[in-house]
Amino acid sequence: MPAIIYWSIPIFLGFIAAELIMMRLRKKQAQDDFLGYEKTDTWASLSMGVGNLIVSAGWKVAALGVMFAAYEFRLFTVDPTAWWAWVLLIFGDDFCYYWLHRFGHRVRMGWAAHVNHHSSQYFNYSTALRQSWTGPFYKVWFFLPLILLGF
Repeated sequence: MPAIIYWSIPIFLGFIAAELIMMRLRKKQAQDDFLGYEKTDTWASLSMGVGNLIVSAGWKVAALGVMFAAYEFRLFTVDPTAWWAWVLLIFGDDFCYYWLHRFGHRVRMGWAAHVNHHSSQYFNYSTALRQSWTGPFYKVWFFLPLILLGF
């Protein structure tokens, strides 16, 4: 896991705490029933996020093997020191991610893996942690075109 993930965890948890505090203050001011966080829902989100990290570790090793194998059949060899290669890679990565996410919303197998991300009754920072445990096994296929193009 990249070091940036480790640095972002306390920041993300800080955002969750700040959001929770702001929602509680809003509830006191507005005298409404909206809280935005529920213990069981938040724990479900956190559990799904941690489970995703554990399960994804194995799938990432397998995906790396697929990528190394696919790279042997690349059509081009892109120079990683060229500025234009990074521009193309940014757009290419975004394009591939778009189709991965669209697959998650439009195809039944993708939706079955992606629906838990949309299953919370609350829209808050902890909901972002609701990641699939089964989705990682097909993600690599959406990024293979970049590998075959030499990235």
